[in-house]
Amino acid sequence: MNKILVFALTGFLLLWNTTFSQEQTKRGTIKVKKVVPKKYLISKATTIEVKPQLRVFRVRAYNYNFKEYFPKAYNSNLFPLMFNYGGLVLTNEKMESTGYRIISYEYEIFKSQVQCSKGDVKSFNLNQPLRELSHMMIGSSIWIKKLVYIDSEGVIHENEIPEFKIEKVK
Repeated sequence: MNKILVFALTGFLLLWNTTFSQEQTKRGTIKVKKVVPKKYLISKATTIEVKPQLRVFRVRAYNYNFKEYFPKAYNSNLFPLMFNYGGLVLTNEKMESTGYRIISYEYEIFKSQVQCSKGDVKSFNLNQPLRELSHMMIGSSIWIKKLVYIDSEGVIHENEIPEFKIEKVK
């Protein structure tokens, strides 16, 4: 009788182990439990990802298309936009020229999200990094910061325009 009871108990334990082993697999000596969702919860919080808000300008320069990204919290009324052979031109939000002139800025160029060059430019070679970006592959970008410009009265303005990004899209 004891042998039958031990045999039945062993069979029950093996059956128990095989039915619940579908949720666990062994790899070496570590047990990995598979997470099997029992209930799907669809809500606004789980399905909609809030993306940062940006002001985006599409411009065309050097026979390529570019996108310029400015953060929503951008606090200047001036937007330095790229135009053919004019390089960076300070405009208002309606892309109308303001007559202000850019003197210098610092830049970092990224090729496929890897920084390939950085530096600062003065008034004699303002368009050099922009031409360099136009010869790169699609997806390359340039970050411009510490932009210095001179207004129509001759007053120099420094660090009033926060950093922004220009990306080559086509």
